[in-house]
Amino acid sequence: MSIANCAPASETHTPLDRRVIFTPFTWHHRAQTLSPVSVDGGRVAEFAGGVRDVSAGVRTVMQIIERDDIEADNDDGQGNPTPALLGVQHKADLLRLCTWALDRLEADSNRMVDYLDNAQPITRGAHCPS
Repeated sequence: MSIANCAPASETHTPLDRRVIFTPFTWHHRAQTLSPVSVDGGRVAEFAGGVRDVSAGVRTVMQIIERDDIEADNDDGQGNPTPALLGVQHKADLLRLCTWALDRLEADSNRMVDYLDNAQPITRGAHCPS
């Protein structure tokens, strides 16, 4: 559905308000200035695995919803609408699940950034050969 189909032709439109109300994520300010640090590889691997799992799950949900939306515009070749894969409530439930998962991922990411910010720098010697 296009925006043109949403309002009657007689309705006048005002220009969109261009004030920014959304600020996209930016990496913490110390990313480029951090010295190499000594970290627990298991902790980092666990975090990376969680990121992979959550991102794959959210991607799959988004693909399912997109496919369902695309199919909604098609018919079965005989003029009958294609049956919906998901109902409105199922989509809402899946989107809330994705939102929750991404909230958890953000919290885990914040903890990892704090962990890395507080990690001990590697000094020349046993851990960092010259």
